[in-house]
Amino acid sequence: MALFERDLMTLDFEGSGIRFLLVRGGRVVRWEALSVLPEQMSQGVVHDPASVGGALRELLDRNDAHKGRVVTSVTGLRAISRLMTLPPIKERLLEDTLRHKIRQDTSLPLDDMDLSWHVVRRAADGLEVYALAVPREAIDRQVETLAVAGLRPNAMDVKPLALARLVEAPSAIVLNVEDHSLSVLILRRWMPVVVRTVPFGVGRAAPEARLDFLLQELARTTKFYSEGHRDDAIEPGAPLLATGELFEHTDFLEALANRHGGPVQVPIPALPHPDNLPAATYSVNLGLAAKKV
Repeated sequence: MALFERDLMTLDFEGSGIRFLLVRGGRVVRWEALSVLPEQMSQGVVHDPASVGGALRELLDRNDAHKGRVVTSVTGLRAISRLMTLPPIKERLLEDTLRHKIRQDTSLPLDDMDLSWHVVRRAADGLEVYALAVPREAIDRQVETLAVAGLRPNAMDVKPLALARLVEAPSAIVLNVEDHSLSVLILRRWMPVVVRTVPFGVGRAAPEARLDFLLQELARTTKFYSEGHRDDAIEPGAPLLATGELFEHTDFLEALANRHGGPVQVPIPALPHPDNLPAATYSVNLGLAAKKV
């Protein structure tokens, strides 16, 4: 029964802060945002694990959260995700093959990244594999920070993949807009086929400037996908799932819907929760809570 489940803590490392959400008895009961100095943490990467970990430990004390499962997010900036079709190869050759193909597509140094993958489909004519490479520095610094706070993560997830768990339909476009970053995620058959995360340099600019930048990145990402998948092109005005603190403002949400020409919706949490939970802000946390650990 949910009543006897262990607590679940989700931690979203975003910008210069950490968003904490506590699930107890299968229900969201507490949440809090922790802000630290930019020199201690920026773009979701911790630079001073001792200071950030100490501040996180104080947050846990305030919320009586010390035991239970822990799931955290890793920034999508500089992460690489690919859905690849490969010829039939032996399992022992898969990692080298994936690294070779990713190096052909990007200039990022894979030697400094952790690579993981999942075989989506295996047939006589080949494999369909989802591969994900994440900067090792972001992971190592986060683990150090959690250790200072007295935590050990049960699982870690890249932010865009956490957001993908909020999607109920097999195909969708997910936006995540924060002060420091912008992500556009395209899902097909529940798999993220395109993930684009860029620094949001106009995060503190006027709402109109932020909206213009958002629409430009959305158009660029959907065009990139549609040109490579003409039999599954994305129609103008396709529904959008809007996540991130900016979408707590209904006027911005409405402005995006008007400019986009299609429906824009903030995800509805699947977990029981208080009415005042800011779901757009804590979307990543809610996606992390849905991860099987």
